[in-house]
Amino acid sequence: MVNPDGVTLQQKGLDAFPEGAKSGLLSMNGGSSDFSRWKANAQGIDINRQYPAEWTGIRYSTQYPMYKNYKGSEPAETAEAQSMIRFTYDADPEIALSYHTSGRVLYWHFHTKPENLERDRKMAATLSGMTGYSLVKPEDYPSGGGFTDWFIAQFGRPGFTAELGPYHEETALPLWTFTDIWAENQTMGLYLASEGYKLSRQRYPIETVENKLQLLESVQLYNRPNESFPTGGETPAGPVVSDARMGDWFRISTWLGTKWVHLDKASYLQGHTEKFVQEIELQDETLLFKRPGAENHEPAGKLTPQKVTAHWNGGMIGS
Repeated sequence: MVNPDGVTLQQKGLDAFPEGAKSGLLSMNGGSSDFSRWKANAQGIDINRQYPAEWTGIRYSTQYPMYKNYKGSEPAETAEAQSMIRFTYDADPEIALSYHTSGRVLYWHFHTKPENLERDRKMAATLSGMTGYSLVKPEDYPSGGGFTDWFIAQFGRPGFTAELGPYHEETALPLWTFTDIWAENQTMGLYLASEGYKLSRQRYPIETVENKLQLLESVQLYNRPNESFPTGGETPAGPVVSDARMGDWFRISTWLGTKWVHLDKASYLQGHTEKFVQEIELQDETLLFKRPGAENHEPAGKLTPQKVTAHWNGGMIGS
């Protein structure tokens, strides 16, 4: 749910909000205490007109915050739109589907590139056949600002907006429509997941093979086998099992879920080895390195002759 504040206001009214916010909400609703038609967020900004997709050309925008259609003072100024944009970059999906109500129509085109037109049209036709929803014809100059408008334009990937249920004017659909909506849409997600998998395999020719690896240092995690999609997290040194590979990229299970790591030959060992501890007496001054195989790099320090305890852990030695 992208607009929890707006949904709460529509369902529960002013009593669900702090006293200091009530007068502003009433003003944005034209003085009416009936919020059943409300579609903006709690600041009176229509989030589905917030995305940077021909934002300046959005039609029928009001000039001030109100219950619908105000696009804001600039694109992506709301926390809700910012969160969706960040989430989309992090998840990096092959296909996006945005559910709205109402009207039983399917939007699928926003300045779609010619090379993607047949691909997206075919998917849209399949979704139309599944749901019975009419396809909205492409426009030369569409009014943008929507999430899938931005997704299609930004990523060049298929994006669909389904208007669920029979048209019901400016309010939420009644509960009696939900059974029909589920019957129409229950296979849509599985179909798009299947199509997304195909597109992913085209983009990334991945070899499915198990590799037991010993990471010699912590490494950056990525959502895709591509350095343009970092997660901001790392996985520590130690043994890992990779279930897929693409060149120097390996897919592993991590605390963030299934992610990719990019490994050069000096950052890992093939296979896992047993741990053991050994006492060593150093006879001479001995250089220290941050990892095995780093003899050609700047030493991290040195040890004087002494007895040390070496801990071998699949390629990791420490004293």
